[in-house]
Amino acid sequence: MRILDTLIQRLPKIFPARDTETLQKSQALLIIILIHVLLLQPFLILHIMLFGLCKFLLFPFVMTLLFLASIYMLKKGYYEISAHGIIISFMAVVWISCLYNIMLGESIWIIMTHFMYILTSFGLFALHLFKRKYTISLYVVVNLLILLITLSLMDSRYSLAKNERFALFVYPVVCFLYAGVIAHLNFRAGRHMLEKYESALDQVRISEGRYHNLYNNTLTGMICVETPTGRITSANETAVLLLGYTTEDEIQNEILFQSLLVDQNAFPKILASLRDNNSYYVMETNLRKKDNGIFWAELALKYCSQSRRIDICFVDITERKNAEQNLHHLKYFDQLTSLPNRLSFLQRVDSEIEKAGRKNRSYISAVLCVGIDNFRKINDVYGAVAGDAVLGEMAFRLMQLIRDDDIASRLRGDMFLVFLNELGGHDEINHVMEKITKTAGTPFSVESNIIDVTVSMGLCFFPDDGRTAMELVEKSESALYIAKSRGRNTCHVHDSRLNTLMINNFKLEKDLTKAIREEEFVSFYQAKLDRQGFVSGIEVLIRWNSPERGLVPPGAFIPLAEKNGMIRDIGRIVLRQACVQMKDWVDRDIFTGSISVNVSPLEFHDPALMDSIETILNATGLNPRFLELEITESSLVIDEKECIDKLTRLHDMGIAIAIDDFGTGYSSLNKLRDLPIDTLKIDRSFVEKLPDDIRSCTITRAIVDLAHNLGFAIVAEGVETKDQFQYLKNLECDSFQGYYFSKPVPAKECEKILAEHKGSLKN
Repeated sequence: MRILDTLIQRLPKIFPARDTETLQKSQALLIIILIHVLLLQPFLILHIMLFGLCKFLLFPFVMTLLFLASIYMLKKGYYEISAHGIIISFMAVVWISCLYNIMLGESIWIIMTHFMYILTSFGLFALHLFKRKYTISLYVVVNLLILLITLSLMDSRYSLAKNERFALFVYPVVCFLYAGVIAHLNFRAGRHMLEKYESALDQVRISEGRYHNLYNNTLTGMICVETPTGRITSANETAVLLLGYTTEDEIQNEILFQSLLVDQNAFPKILASLRDNNSYYVMETNLRKKDNGIFWAELALKYCSQSRRIDICFVDITERKNAEQNLHHLKYFDQLTSLPNRLSFLQRVDSEIEKAGRKNRSYISAVLCVGIDNFRKINDVYGAVAGDAVLGEMAFRLMQLIRDDDIASRLRGDMFLVFLNELGGHDEINHVMEKITKTAGTPFSVESNIIDVTVSMGLCFFPDDGRTAMELVEKSESALYIAKSRGRNTCHVHDSRLNTLMINNFKLEKDLTKAIREEEFVSFYQAKLDRQGFVSGIEVLIRWNSPERGLVPPGAFIPLAEKNGMIRDIGRIVLRQACVQMKDWVDRDIFTGSISVNVSPLEFHDPALMDSIETILNATGLNPRFLELEITESSLVIDEKECIDKLTRLHDMGIAIAIDDFGTGYSSLNKLRDLPIDTLKIDRSFVEKLPDDIRSCTITRAIVDLAHNLGFAIVAEGVETKDQFQYLKNLECDSFQGYYFSKPVPAKECEKILAEHKGSLKN
């Protein structure tokens, strides 16, 4: 059986067949021939042993001819004729041999041997016909007829005796039964082999069906390409659809793979890549459709050396490529103006700097940062849509001005960057800046609105101001800020000293924002003493307790806070801390005077000031009569009516009002008469020159007299020496404040000062 299995497995290579039916017939015929030979072999050996070789030479010769004839017929495809012919011819040869021996009067045993061949051959013939009806019945009937005919012929020839007839009858019957058993066993074996083969064949059909469905229904296009011609030998349905054809026949053996490639030189490169990458290669390329449409495809190619073909799987990646291009545009270009964004600008400028290093040439390049002046007002007045239109038009005008080698970019907001490459000199830079100023000055027409625009510019140079794109951008941007701070519609060239100051201010502003958020401010307290030496009031002075900078005095951050509006938040923090501390002192009966809090001009004119004060007083529970607000003289210059109304409301609440730094502002005496104030504070600039400076003495005396005549209390701040104190005391100044008595201290130390100055004042 192993031999049969091996031969059956190799049958497709021995007899190539185009379909499974032909393959099945070939296998059936092979089984018949093999069984035929295996069954006859023992009888042939017996024949040679009994009767000698010379009488048997004709038989193998005829059998060899019949076997070769059957193989030839099998090759030609005549399967049934070949199968029947080999068996019938063999039976005919044996019959002729048998009759010949009978006629010659040969030994009865030779005749019986031939007769066994006949019965066995017919058994094989019946085995071949096992799929037909009535096979067994036909086998029995025919063999009995042959037996009876043979007995009759032999009886007429030899006049057989009774015992000889019996022997001649029994012996063939035994042979008949033996042949029948052999035929039955071989029939079972053949049927088992065929069932086994048919089962395997069914699995092959199922696998072929699955493969066919997968091959045609997959979302991946598959084609086979013959090398080196490039002829496409097969294509699945997906490939046909992707390439824009209707049927496989339009592609198969009609289209060259080279014609599908947009790049006509790609096919030789593919073959070379397959050789270099061990017969496997993946690539992305453009393919051409039947209608000459182009699409992006990803190809996976596998070269089969035995069949000299390339198996190609490909998918349409056009959408992915478009998405990648969109993603690239989103990453490297500004969506509003379509200019390169900051990242793209930095990369391209660094690339130009690298080229300059390779060329080893000395020339000037510059980065120009252009900002639209008062762009926020454009958005506020005309709307964000109009603002976007202005930005788009500005980007278009910049692109019209620069050269092909220059690079324009939108940095952010209303700011643009221009890289001027390989300039001839500073005159050329000035010319470019003049053109930008001029073109920006041309009015912008947006939605029937005429918008006038000016620009400021910051300029730095390569390689003097920086050797990387990042350095040049940062320095040109800081130069722009300086230009805007100096009046706008101007240009500023980078200066390292001013740039350092600008950077420090930026960092200070950032840290100050964090300090407000985390309330890093602490209150210090400075006592104000009256002429008897008792504490008449306390002024709150803010300090910034920064984790990085330490204890920062107000002069280092208050000007910046007033400039950028952060003073409002800081003022609320100071007021709340002062009210909380004063409430604690009042409750403990430590101090029952007034606590003074400075209010900047920006805070004073804030519409939310009154609500903020009321909220803090209600939250802390402090009686308003313990609170005094110190307002600078300059705060009263703007909007006299508003100032009077606001001061009146504060005064009506019970809050005392003091004018701080009096004598340094420009308020008129008429306004001073009408204002509901309680105290005037002489500015330290007058006190510090007392008593030696005549003018300071005169002004101070005038302020003291004025205050007394108008019914105001007078406080001298900045008293640092005994001479100053004695002079002011002689002028009958009401209260004194300064380092001569106490510097600003924390609350605990201030409590000690309050206890110490319950007695007489220093002499």
